[in-house]
Amino acid sequence: MSSFDAPAKPAAKPRKVTAKALPSAPILLDPAVVEALVSGRNADPFAILGAHESPEGRTVRTLQPGASAVRVLHCQTGALIGDLAQTGDGGFFSGLAPGAAPYRLQIDWPGGVQETEDPYSFGPILGELDLYLFNQGAHWKLAERLGAAPVTFEGVEGVRFAVWAPNARRVSVVGNFNSWDGRRHPMRLRPEAGVWELFIPRLGAGEVYKYEIVGPNGDTLPLRADPLARRTEHPPATGSVVEALPAFDWTDQDWLATRGARQAADAAISIYEVHAASWMRPDGDPDGVLDWAGLERLIDYAVGLGFSHIELMPIMEHPFGGSWGYQPLAQFAPSARFGRPEDLARFIDVCHSRGLGVILDWVPAHFPTDVHGLAQFDGTHLYEHSDPTEGFHQDWNTLIYNLGRTEVQGFLIASALYWLETFHVDGLRVDAVASMLYRDYSRKAGEWRPNIYGGRENLEAIAFIKRMNEVIHERCPGAVTIAEESTAWPGVSKPVSEGGLGFDYKWNMGWMHDTLTYFGKDPIHRGYQHHDMTFGMVYAFSEKFVLPLSHDEVVHGKGSLYQRAPGDAWRKLANLRAYFSFMWTHPGKKLLFMGGELGQRHEWNHDSQLDWGLLHDHGHAGLQRIVGDLNRLYAAEPALHEGDCDPWGFEWVIGDAAAISAFAYLRRAKSGDSVLVLLNMTPVVRGDFRVGVPGPGFWAELLNSDADVYGGSGVGNMGGVEAQPIASHGQDWSVSLTLPPLAALVLKRRER
Repeated sequence: MSSFDAPAKPAAKPRKVTAKALPSAPILLDPAVVEALVSGRNADPFAILGAHESPEGRTVRTLQPGASAVRVLHCQTGALIGDLAQTGDGGFFSGLAPGAAPYRLQIDWPGGVQETEDPYSFGPILGELDLYLFNQGAHWKLAERLGAAPVTFEGVEGVRFAVWAPNARRVSVVGNFNSWDGRRHPMRLRPEAGVWELFIPRLGAGEVYKYEIVGPNGDTLPLRADPLARRTEHPPATGSVVEALPAFDWTDQDWLATRGARQAADAAISIYEVHAASWMRPDGDPDGVLDWAGLERLIDYAVGLGFSHIELMPIMEHPFGGSWGYQPLAQFAPSARFGRPEDLARFIDVCHSRGLGVILDWVPAHFPTDVHGLAQFDGTHLYEHSDPTEGFHQDWNTLIYNLGRTEVQGFLIASALYWLETFHVDGLRVDAVASMLYRDYSRKAGEWRPNIYGGRENLEAIAFIKRMNEVIHERCPGAVTIAEESTAWPGVSKPVSEGGLGFDYKWNMGWMHDTLTYFGKDPIHRGYQHHDMTFGMVYAFSEKFVLPLSHDEVVHGKGSLYQRAPGDAWRKLANLRAYFSFMWTHPGKKLLFMGGELGQRHEWNHDSQLDWGLLHDHGHAGLQRIVGDLNRLYAAEPALHEGDCDPWGFEWVIGDAAAISAFAYLRRAKSGDSVLVLLNMTPVVRGDFRVGVPGPGFWAELLNSDADVYGGSGVGNMGGVEAQPIASHGQDWSVSLTLPPLAALVLKRRER
């Protein structure tokens, strides 16, 4: 469609106009002013367009490039008030429209007639409080005031638009509704906040739009998507879509009332990390993507395996699928790949009805450089730092948010709240926190600037993180934030009031790296790496930790967990069963990336799906089964989760048996009950293995990772053993066990 065609949505048949002679006169304006308007160089359209009083009476001016005639009609009666005359050939119409009654425009286009209220006859949209809070970075309902939304404004239905671009000379809304002509709908600047706004009558949900921005140098920039769009076109298209807040009737009130206890430090939290596009493809469509309704089978699957939560890798709209979502450009819009926003709401509501929490990965550290996005949004470094030593991330070729700007801080915190409040998300896992905390992150000497005190700490990012966590915990009771943070920064999971960063949990990257190093060694060499399994207990309670076996460990040439295990196929699966048993009985909450439970034989490929055919193999099906049993055991036994974050919950029994690569430890509950865990990380069966226990009685096997049902060899202790009054390992009682090969045992004292 050319800029001279009729609008995509002309009005229905207009009311009949009574023909009679009415005054018509062009209103004298400086020709340079008219030329600036017609050429799209005027920064204050409301000073010219719309209704204005003149000595002759009310005059109406409108810019309609491509129109042949414009009339002014009485808004209620449809009577003709004025017939506007065109000045020149640029589409500028003006004339007298006597009286003070509300009016609408009747516009003749080559392809039809359109009736609409005049966008330039409406008053300001945003209130003074909106602008004040925005300037302060404290407008927590920003998605309801900026961006685009269908509204009834001054009694007229339409769409209100608002966007932050303080250094622009002009900002216009463009879309099919105005043939993508930036001259047609220039916006009003609210200079006190640098926000541009416009109400366009008779538009509605579903309209695709962008912003045309003239930068401070007078250059027209590539069309920009709306940073606060609540919906987007399906990639690779990049337009924003007008969308109302999700209209959904939630049924999860009971869940929200109890989730604080479900996500507390003494709760059993086991997270299944998922890339929604590649978990499973639609039947018969290897390149397709399940929508949110189709992904309800993920809910059944995760619940069936006993996970307490799913964690979705970023579902905020992102242009490049190969970024896995970690380069988002629409911080308020669920990706159109999976459906409408209300479909996501329904998915989360179903999760809650099944007792499954939902955590979203969220990325406030950086954003991509796509020309339709945030980079130099208004022709200046608005969202990002201007100095590349602060504003460019060398590892990812992305731009770093300027967290020293209150408006940027407010934008990001409002985004976090939007997911938590609008979609009832239970927590946010905050990506790349380490890259935010340090100015020299991944930079050589001379490639970074110190802070005002000469240090490497990023003071602005630290202040942002603390503020974000405080606001979230104040406004979203029971919701959690989880830091992906890989350094020794102190107090990541301590409250801000105690000098911490305020996160609820922190990923334990050190534990993951050390134990995977051990796991990858041939058993004959594991004795030399024994410390990699025990060192984590030195700092296990310095933070509230999540033990992460995430997507990052099965990509970029690292191999899958199955590939990293030594030995033949049987030994690989046995190693995985033992390692998972160690993880699920070790202090800390649990996170497993999808496919780990299957024993994927290759690295994760985001363009494919999990290798579900592996479940036809008894060994791989057994691995999946033990993950489910470990989840259920972890939840059922308070000793395995109540002390995840407290030193009283763990005690070494045998931690120094490096020569035989064996381990034994106790986990304790608040009640005093104990669970005994033993690991044999060699393929040698060890008989008459004596270990001290904290009391007499029958010690039953709760889990044996070498059981036949898991694909193991079936070596065990016939369901348990009786304690004997033989002192061992500092205990008055002990048991004599057979340790299966490459296996774990979990025992608990029980009455026969």
